[in-house]
Amino acid sequence: MNGVITMKTLPTKLIPTLAILLPLSAIADNSDTGSWGNVIPMEIVPVAVANLPDGNVLTWSAKDRLAFGGNEGRTYTSIFDPYNETSSTVLVSNTQHDMFCPGINNLPDGRVLVAGGSGNDKTSIYNPATGNWETGEAMNTVRGYQGQVTMGDGSVFTVGGSWSGPIGGKNAEVWTQASGWIAYPEITSDATVRDGSEVEPQGEYRDDNHAWLWAAPNGKVFHAGPSNKMHWIDPDGANKVTSAGTRGTDTYAMNGTTVMYDVGKILKVGGAQAYGGGYAGSNRTFIIDINNDTPAVEEVQGLSQARTLHNSVVLPSGEVLVIGGMESTILFSDVGSVLVPELWNPVTKTWSQLSAMAVPRNYHSTAILLADGRVFAGGGGLCNTCNTNHPDAEIFSPPYLFVDGTDTLATRPVINSAPASANYGYYINVTTNQDIASMALVRASSATHSVNNEQRRIPLSFDVNSARNYSVKMPSRNEAPPGNYMLFVMNSDGTPSISKTVKLGTTDITPVIADGEYWMESPGSGQRLAAPDWNNYQSRMVNSGEWNDQVWNIKHLGSRIYTVQNKHTGRYLEVQNSNCANLSVISGSTTANAQNQQWVITRSGDNFNFRPLHCKTQALDREQNATNANAITWPFIPNHAPQLWNVIATTVSAPFPVGVDDTASTSIDTAITIDVLANDTGAGLTIASSNPWSLRGGVVSINANQINYTPKSGFTGEDNIWYVFRDSQGRENSAKVTITVSGGSAAYPQGNPDNVATTVNTAITIDVLSNDTGAGLTINSTNPWSLNGGQVAIVDNKLNYTPKSGYVGEDKIWYVLSDSLGRLNSSVVTITITGDAPYPVAVADSVSTAANTAIVIDVLQNDIGVGLTIPEVNQWSVNGARIAIENNKLNYTPRTGYTGTDSFWYVISDSQGRTNAIQVYVTVGG
Repeated sequence: MNGVITMKTLPTKLIPTLAILLPLSAIADNSDTGSWGNVIPMEIVPVAVANLPDGNVLTWSAKDRLAFGGNEGRTYTSIFDPYNETSSTVLVSNTQHDMFCPGINNLPDGRVLVAGGSGNDKTSIYNPATGNWETGEAMNTVRGYQGQVTMGDGSVFTVGGSWSGPIGGKNAEVWTQASGWIAYPEITSDATVRDGSEVEPQGEYRDDNHAWLWAAPNGKVFHAGPSNKMHWIDPDGANKVTSAGTRGTDTYAMNGTTVMYDVGKILKVGGAQAYGGGYAGSNRTFIIDINNDTPAVEEVQGLSQARTLHNSVVLPSGEVLVIGGMESTILFSDVGSVLVPELWNPVTKTWSQLSAMAVPRNYHSTAILLADGRVFAGGGGLCNTCNTNHPDAEIFSPPYLFVDGTDTLATRPVINSAPASANYGYYINVTTNQDIASMALVRASSATHSVNNEQRRIPLSFDVNSARNYSVKMPSRNEAPPGNYMLFVMNSDGTPSISKTVKLGTTDITPVIADGEYWMESPGSGQRLAAPDWNNYQSRMVNSGEWNDQVWNIKHLGSRIYTVQNKHTGRYLEVQNSNCANLSVISGSTTANAQNQQWVITRSGDNFNFRPLHCKTQALDREQNATNANAITWPFIPNHAPQLWNVIATTVSAPFPVGVDDTASTSIDTAITIDVLANDTGAGLTIASSNPWSLRGGVVSINANQINYTPKSGFTGEDNIWYVFRDSQGRENSAKVTITVSGGSAAYPQGNPDNVATTVNTAITIDVLSNDTGAGLTINSTNPWSLNGGQVAIVDNKLNYTPKSGYVGEDKIWYVLSDSLGRLNSSVVTITITGDAPYPVAVADSVSTAANTAIVIDVLQNDIGVGLTIPEVNQWSVNGARIAIENNKLNYTPRTGYTGTDSFWYVISDSQGRTNAIQVYVTVGG
């Protein structure tokens, strides 16, 4: 066994016996080995998982709870609550999608996209805001077990997946909400995920599965494996696929894992040289550094136990936790299971063994980081009646959650405040309850079949504004693709906080053609596309000349979508009558609102392809590539000469815009206007955006292409603003403004205690600053909970206090105040809550409904009490009906075909949290 551990005091004669049954780590402190919770039963095998913004985990199995196969257009899904260790399961059929073995993405807006799977090309999207599954556009190719990743611009990229549909030809596609799935047949599975996978015994059926794809710091997609050859993929580049060398001396490693533990640094672990068939797992571990165009590959210490079909999870500390797996690839078996997790240290580049889990986690198991820094591990099997089905989960508390050398949970730092969203490259303000040594973002992610291409950790740099008040620099788009991130702060002991969810960035696709006027030429003949009025505005090729009917105004609408407008006629290029067929006529429209009047433009070497948005399988084509050819649509074919267009700007492109940093000065509490563009260079410059807050809390706005700055009340010192500007071609750059704010000082702020009163269940607003002293006072922070469970919020520089429901007695609030110079002090508020109410009384209900007919029962209407709610109800009645709480009423759905008298119990609670219970009787008619 590897790793240094601390032995507990045990009788010497017992140690050899224990060593047979347990890893040596099982008798070490939790601060060395971590600790597993109890096994938590679930109603499904969680073969796929995804983080949700509220800290819960979205999980699903397949068409059945414990089995997969076929394509029946349904999936059992379950929301797992790690705090209460419960889950709620529903059968999803509205999207007609069997979501077993798909590609999964955590979208920039927080939704979860699931594409492909068991014999289908479907797309389903889970919306955590509504709790509903929505139907997305189908892919162009049936695929399952494909690799999928969210790119730096917010697009979804996928490739591979011959497990579903016809074997082979699983070439790339790219998705955004606006464009749907766009096929990129130039990016072939043969040239990417299959290149270096030739040893796979089952051939293409397996060798294009489970690709490790990573959004890279250079804006491209990096393919890391499982093949031993690596690749750069650039859907919008002239060269779409280029070699990135081999993964050192590593072999094909199917069902191994990769994680991005630091910016551009990937840890690859384990795997086997075949998908099944009993091939031995590997313990080999490699660091792949993709921060340069030539990746650097370093082999480091291997796992203590070789494994495949395992899962790897990056922790906020940068450590990587490997869970489960088995010694060799025996699918649907627990023979050779590895129960002892291992933890990789990024500083020493070594592994240590941890506490063993209770249940094998092999094929069809999952693991994912939770918002509180623990780790979910679940599933395995999904093989119908086999004895290796594991419809359950365990939660692991890593060593960093314990006091060093003990089994005692450490006191964790708390994030008092952090914004819900942030922009790239800007600073956010974070306050905490104790001093912080490090911070990190970990992306909300998703996993299935040992693949999680979404998880990545980004360490953060920060400045200390004042005690426990920090300005934290956000990463760039390519370092952190847009989406939800878990913000963790860690103290000097390495103990992490519970995270705060921060939504970073939005989808932003850089245009492959900047807005402007262009000629669209045949690369071969030099003829140009025109839409002359003498040809009834129908497009055709003509000899080049200086005529406006050959000039096209191309405008980027976002995503990869453009309009193409003729300068002479003002009409937009369109597919006539919205046809989606070969030889469709290309004509001109006076509007560009419909999809047949909008075009997807993609790059092909030095040329471009144009595909109509309403029918992306077709392309703008010069009929038979003839002289004076009509423009038509024809099935899109990569590198097909009649579909390649040389797009030439009618004017010479201006130099790239350059930003020059500015300096400015003002007096305390005095606003100024700064002409930041005056020293920047470029054509037609405009300010594109600026953070609405300066580094030190000043207010920033854009007006008439200048920046208005108002320093924070009472602030003196140096402040900074960052702004983004663009030129007439839409190209962007950024610069910084440094403002010196001069002025006097004031006496140190003083907080004075307050005493107020309210009645039970009655909220009040407290002007706590009214008796405090100091210049420009504001409430800096407060705990969101009072001493006795009341809720506290800062509103308009006052405290809103809502006592805990039903609470009577004395309560306290502590708050921190700040003066205009940022100096802090604190004080306390004492609240006296008086009053009481009668004990709640539940009264039985009797209702009726027809067979197979659901009803809503307002059970509280005859109950007695103050502020009554329904905290609990039996989910199933005596005779199998389903009951659910909705809007403080009960939804009752009788069992199909049942008639007779049914009953169930429910619990009521009043405003003081006191409870009672009673039975409901339901007569179900025929």
